[in-house]
Formats: sequence, structure tokens, C-alpha cells
Amino acid sequence: MKKTDGFNGKKLNSLGFSLVELLVVIAIMAVFTAIGGVSISMAVSRDSQKAAKIIDNSLETARLCAMSRVGDYTVEIDLPGKTISIAGEGEEDLPKNVDIYVPGETVNVIHIRFDKSTGKVAEILFDGLAYPETVLKITSENSTGKKATVVQVVNTGKHFVEYK
Repeated sequence: MKKTDGFNGKKLNSLGFSLVELLVVIAIMAVFTAIGGVSISMAVSRDSQKAAKIIDNSLETARLCAMSRVGDYTVEIDLPGKTISIAGEGEEDLPKNVDIYVPGETVNVIHIRFDKSTGKVAEILFDGLAYPETVLKITSENSTGKKATVVQVVNTGKHFVEYK
């Protein structure tokens, strides 16, 4: 494409981009990169919350099923495999990029069984061994350090999520 020079009318060869065009493209790319970075960061920070909500919902489902249906409704949380299941209800995956653990304990599998008549926790097993405490805390932590902890109160069967 030929352009004319505005001063003397000579034709110039346009073989590249002008500096202004290049700066505009770089600015647009910077805006898209910033938006993408924020979106990815938000998605990662929500994974710990998502894991805690899945655990909390599974505990509530098992508790209600134990009180209203026939059968044993035990929640099994496989910490290294990052899965949670309710006996008779199926298995669900927990977010893979989140660390899930019980503070101060080394455990691979947690079993939580609810009492049929009261909805209280009947038993908690860590790798097949009885858990003697009255409160169980299961923490999920993402790569940025955001934590969400599911707190299970053994005496009442109630549970809730704490966000940090």
C-alpha cells in the first residue's frame, strides 16, 4: 500500500506498523492479561471454599438420611484421594489443587457415622481407629493460603464452615 508524504507529495512504502499502532495493541494485551490473571486467582482462592462446602453438604445429607431412611449412612473422606462418599449415595471428587487435612493429625481416611434416632455423631474413625475428641475440624487450604474449615461437633451432630 502506498501513502503520500504530506509535505512534498512523495510516495512512501508502508512496510510495518507505526509506533502508535504497536502501543495500542500492547495496551489491549495488557488489559486482557490483567483480567485473566484476576479471574484465575479468584478461581483458585474459591477452591478451598468449594471443598469445605462439599464436605459440609455431604455431612448434612448423611445426617438427614440417617435420621429419615433405613440403612447406614456413613461419610467417608479419602484425604489423599480427595474424594468424599456417603454409603449408598455415591462418591464426589473434591478439588484436586486443595490440601485437605485435620490439623494436628496424620490421617488418610475419615469415617463419620450418625446416630439414627438423634442425628448425633455415633462414631468417627481415623484410618479405622476411634477419634476421641468432641470436635472434629477438617481444613481445606489452597495454594494461596486461603483456608476453610468444616467443624463437626460430635455431641450434637451439628456442623458449620469457618472461613479464614
